[in-house]
Amino acid sequence: MNEWKLLEALEGKGESLTDKAIGSRLSRARRAERVLRKDLDEIVSDDDLTYAALLALKADPAERGGNMQNALRWYYRAVNGREFPRLSEYSPKRQIAIGTMPTAAAVPHSMPALSSAGESPNVAVPAEPIGRLWLDFCSAKNRIASALGRSSNVVGELAERVVAEYHGTAPFAVSHPSADVELADGTLIQVKARMLTDVRTTALSAFRSWSFDVLAVVLFEPDGTIAFGGEISRDAARKHAREVPHVNGWMISTTYDFLTDPAFTDLTEAYRKTLEAL
Repeated sequence: MNEWKLLEALEGKGESLTDKAIGSRLSRARRAERVLRKDLDEIVSDDDLTYAALLALKADPAERGGNMQNALRWYYRAVNGREFPRLSEYSPKRQIAIGTMPTAAAVPHSMPALSSAGESPNVAVPAEPIGRLWLDFCSAKNRIASALGRSSNVVGELAERVVAEYHGTAPFAVSHPSADVELADGTLIQVKARMLTDVRTTALSAFRSWSFDVLAVVLFEPDGTIAFGGEISRDAARKHAREVPHVNGWMISTTYDFLTDPAFTDLTEAYRKTLEAL
């Protein structure tokens, strides 16, 4: 979901919304995306898919007062410039079923699900001691950082290594102000990486400069596999960027529109093979 697009639409509404009200609507849209497990940009680009998503949200036990359905409708209007019809007035051309995330998984960690008796929360008991898992995690992270021989930001460092190896070179040995990899012909590549969650749209780290030639994007699944990998020219990528004064730079979110831009070269499978060979 392109949150900026929804934010602009909410701020431009005829009625005056407080910052709290706008924040609440953004939160509901994020929740709808998390429950549906689909990018809202993909959903609102297809009326039949929007209809199926609204039905799925309506039937979801986590829905309260139509909040998530309304959030999806707000985003549909923000993107398409028109209202989506009432469910009773819409006749889909295709039958699409959308499964939602189990209710317990969709509830934030600060709000544990109630037991069937409705009295006390069900607290998941870990199969292994949390303390031991934490130590194992830190040990593995430190070993990966040591193997990469660079900073402790293992997600970013690994992505840079994958991109560099794919192109038959190595990441810059020292920090470069605008790029992470340089090819033999002088092409400068900036690499942006993220570990995805149930919400598939996330903001890439800020761009402080556009003094590079190609942007490489690597998105990892929580299990470490590569969900998406691709490269796009700087100029094409910049069309999706928005200047954000408080970060003193530009931001790009991994929206459906961005990742499906025809200017992208999809290298997902190539990056996966490169990662497997490291």
